[in-house]
Amino acid sequence: MVKCVEMHLQRQWKRTRSTLKAYWVKNGGIADPSSAKSKMDPKCRSKEDWEHMCKYWETDKAQKYADQMKQNREKLVVPSRGGSRSIANHKYAMTDKNTQLQPNPIKLYHKLHFKTKWINEESRIEYENIVKMKDDECAKLVSAGITITREMEYEIDFLYNLEHFCHLV
Repeated sequence: MVKCVEMHLQRQWKRTRSTLKAYWVKNGGIADPSSAKSKMDPKCRSKEDWEHMCKYWETDKAQKYADQMKQNREKLVVPSRGGSRSIANHKYAMTDKNTQLQPNPIKLYHKLHFKTKWINEESRIEYENIVKMKDDECAKLVSAGITITREMEYEIDFLYNLEHFCHLV
């Protein structure tokens, strides 16, 4: 039980730290750290905590880490809009409360790569390829006289998503 609580607290701290740093950056943290430090985020628990975090973000170690993570994100071919939330957490949030069916992989992919527009052209192309493969498979089954249930459609989505991404690796 203790391990579960610690894990939950660790995830919450990671989200909070991320929100605080975004506020720090927005208020000039990188260009003018002293100015950002003077504008404490209202969501921060105390002035001491805010100063501690600002002091950390100003260190060379934190700057090197941030720069490395930025470089890593730039290398992503198909980045995601999932944020700090895990894919499992997104699935849970998208689960139909009445039927308890999780979102199919195609809907999940769409949520993680599209907001008001596609995150990049590669994401759009991948999505269209996945949808086309699924539609082709459904058309084959229908032409063979098979009625496709919601569960079958989910399985087709899952299998074609899996097959498609195995070819990419």
